[in-house]
Amino acid sequence: MKKKIIFSIIALLLIFSTIVFASDTDSKIIDSDLYVSREKEYVLDKEVSGNVFDVSSNFELSPSSIVNGDIFLVAKDVFFKSDVTYTESLSKDNEPSIDRINSASTVGGNVYVVCNEFTMDPGVEIAGDLYIVAKTINIQKSSIIHGNIFATCEDFNLNGRVENSVYATAKSFKTTYYGSIYKDLNLTAESLNLNSVIRRNANISSNSIVTGSDFLIYGNLDTSSASFNFSGEVDGNANITTKALNFVDTKDETAIKCLIKGDLNYSSIKEVENVESFVEGAVIHSTYKESKNIEPKFKFKDFILELLTFTLYVFVIAWLFTLLNKNYLNQKAEIKVGNTFAALGIGLLAFLAVVVLSILLIIINIGTTLSFTLISAYIFLMLLATPLFVLDIANLLRNKFNIYLGISVIALVLFIIYHIPFIGGLASFLFTTIGSGRIVMKILQNAKH
Repeated sequence: MKKKIIFSIIALLLIFSTIVFASDTDSKIIDSDLYVSREKEYVLDKEVSGNVFDVSSNFELSPSSIVNGDIFLVAKDVFFKSDVTYTESLSKDNEPSIDRINSASTVGGNVYVVCNEFTMDPGVEIAGDLYIVAKTINIQKSSIIHGNIFATCEDFNLNGRVENSVYATAKSFKTTYYGSIYKDLNLTAESLNLNSVIRRNANISSNSIVTGSDFLIYGNLDTSSASFNFSGEVDGNANITTKALNFVDTKDETAIKCLIKGDLNYSSIKEVENVESFVEGAVIHSTYKESKNIEPKFKFKDFILELLTFTLYVFVIAWLFTLLNKNYLNQKAEIKVGNTFAALGIGLLAFLAVVVLSILLIIINIGTTLSFTLISAYIFLMLLATPLFVLDIANLLRNKFNIYLGISVIALVLFIIYHIPFIGGLASFLFTTIGSGRIVMKILQNAKH
């Protein structure tokens, strides 16, 4: 009897310990995608082998967290945290110097964020691209983004390292001595202050541009602004259009910190005196022509409303289509490179055909009504193009996650991409054209059968 009791106790202890250790393992490692939806703050302190989808009040990625896939976030505030030990001495930016980074959160894929404030602590790494729409973005020193940054925001503070390019629209854009961009900077801002290294080219439009003595660009500089106070160094050529250009010649013990090694082609109201002393190449001056001030119209609240409207529009159209076409979800999704290029070509041809036919019908004076009908039908086609293409992509990925969740996530990503400075408009045109081309292809295929 005693042996049975002892055996039972040992068995219970083994079962209990197994449960405890299994629970601990489950709490630290997630071998699949993670889906989170909370009204309060969510702190992720686990290793996730898949993707993370989160909609919460605040989101925090703890210093011990590792996400091997992509992160999709909609939150008020987002924090990617690290554990840092500081020294008592101050660094060049008058902040405490970093002694060591004990641990930092890492992301192995891309990050897609819509939030009020986004902060990356020192030492945090993102292996892919950062697609972000926010009111405030803070990329702190010693943090690394190995891909590109695509950002639309009000205030952008870049003090970390970006190993590819930055495409941004902002009200205010600032970089410090600790910030660096390994490729290109493409920026539209109301005001900007640059004091960092850009290892290729910079294309900038702003009302007010100020570069500090630590500003260094290895490639070419193209700017358009109302005022430009220039310090630092440009190793390539500089093309500057501004009402007022000032060379701020600050010296230290080693060198003059105001230099253009290539050619300077600038437009201003007045010529700059002694400009040749700052330029090693040729200098060409032309008269400045007044242009409109750069005033980015981005407002975070308006963006959120537009995002919700766009996502709802895509979701409702896709849902209605699956409701009317009940066999759709049972069909195999076919999205291939060849089909995509064919759809792009057909979409472009459909656009040209509608334009040409409408003009011809109006010219011959007997087809005005028919022309209007044709244009209305094409507009209806374009309205369906994006939601149905999103549905096709979600159907292709349905083995990975629920198709309706997929529609919402893809719509979110698309909307962020559409707002990417410089390339968002092209992306929207291509996606809509491909979507309309796919619809025409399906109509033609059904007509044959």
